[in-house]
Amino acid sequence: MWSCVLLTGAAAQATDVSGVAIVPVGTGPHLVAAVDAVGHLATNHVLVAAPAALATELATVTTVAAGRWPDVRIARLVSPHAPLAILSALALARATTDWPAFGVGLANALLHRSWSGAWTPDVSRLAHPAPSLAQHARSLLPGSGFLVRQAPGPSVLGGEGAGAGEDDVPPAGLDRVLLAAQGSGEGGDDVAVPPDVVERLARATGVTATRQLALPGAWAPVYGTTRAAQVALVPAQPADLLAAVSHRCPACGLEQPAAVCPFCHVIGRSLVSVAHPSPGPPPPTPHAGLPVLGATGTNGTTGGSAAVSPPPAAGAAR
Repeated sequence: MWSCVLLTGAAAQATDVSGVAIVPVGTGPHLVAAVDAVGHLATNHVLVAAPAALATELATVTTVAAGRWPDVRIARLVSPHAPLAILSALALARATTDWPAFGVGLANALLHRSWSGAWTPDVSRLAHPAPSLAQHARSLLPGSGFLVRQAPGPSVLGGEGAGAGEDDVPPAGLDRVLLAAQGSGEGGDDVAVPPDVVERLARATGVTATRQLALPGAWAPVYGTTRAAQVALVPAQPADLLAAVSHRCPACGLEQPAAVCPFCHVIGRSLVSVAHPSPGPPPPTPHAGLPVLGATGTNGTTGGSAAVSPPPAAGAAR
């Protein structure tokens, strides 16, 4: 078993979404609380993730936690993606496999094939990606709005009515689900991606469905404003991206899909040779997927609660 932590701004409350602990981070009491959260997850393997804007805070938390909790093996994940995409990747990876190193590899594989960004009316404090001078000036006008693409290829795509075009959402070669955060902004302001922008994104190649969900956390450190509605395209079948068994870690003793264990940071013993080919990836586990508020199919129909779920298990978990 393994656990996931997603770090967020200090203004947030600690919560849990689909088995992912969302933990505020900062200085003083916030740092202590974040370090304690890592050690209190009751698993020996913990993946701590953060958006790129909180990379320094992640390094501090994991360094202190490694000293405070020497029996807990910690892996790090820093991503340029929107927090919604990072949360989705963590939740889907955790739901798909109980094997720690395979979960880390799957989370990275999901993000590598994801697209994410946010709709915001204000780019005046946005540092990355950097808006143009004209976009800075336009954000001061009432009614302005911008679609910020964070990965792949960070860019501020345009102003009001200039949603993502075909070239702005490159195909990933697999089916993906469009996730759109909805609800109130961190400051209590209503914030949502305009329906026409959602529709344009939903028409991108490979998008099979649209899901809307509530996103907790404080993400002003990422966007420079509390008013940013995040969107993400994530792979629809996460189990298809599980890597094959290739090594065994000499420190924790677990099988892994890469030469170096992401938790123990040591080179593993190869389990693959001409005489002994890889048995393939471990079978996925039949956990629930990412909870959402509603589901809209590509035909425009809306249902009740739904989830971006991994496919049924191919067999018992190893």
